[in-house]
Amino acid sequence: MTEKPLKPVINTFWGVSLQESLIATLFGTLMALTKFITRTHLHIPGHTAIFWMLFLVICCLWIKKGRAGTIAGSVAGFLVIILFPGNDGLLNFFKYFFPGIVLDVLFLIFPSLRNRWVWTGIAAMISLSSKVLVDLITGLIAKIPFGVLVWGLRLSFLNHALFGFLSGSISYWLFTRYLKNKIR
Repeated sequence: MTEKPLKPVINTFWGVSLQESLIATLFGTLMALTKFITRTHLHIPGHTAIFWMLFLVICCLWIKKGRAGTIAGSVAGFLVIILFPGNDGLLNFFKYFFPGIVLDVLFLIFPSLRNRWVWTGIAAMISLSSKVLVDLITGLIAKIPFGVLVWGLRLSFLNHALFGFLSGSISYWLFTRYLKNKIR
């Protein structure tokens, strides 16, 4: 009687290999550092997100298992809370976590969004626009009247949508032009 050799056990974290987890962690760290580097005060909501969303989208294009954005967003959120707490305190975590998880869900449900720059831009636009939800929750906690809050967040939503689309389109171009062939 011959025994079948056992398959080697590959350690995974949440369905992602150790190597992919480390890559996603690196991208999350780059997202947090980008927040520090781009501390420009242009008084335009979402203008710094165009830079850190580049790393999030490239991370999700690179690792196609559907959890990379969540890992990168979690790492970036924790680092931002520790290093640059800001006015929102612990809610800053969710400003990075929500876009990561939304991008993962979009790429998981619609994998064809990775195939063209327009679709990737739209996915990044939806993903970054979810960040406005945190601002809405912050306003509700601060007991700002709902009408005033929604009126103020409409410009923020439009800016986040625009910067998200630009970031997703640029990320797709950078990934397909420079990184895709070098990874394989």
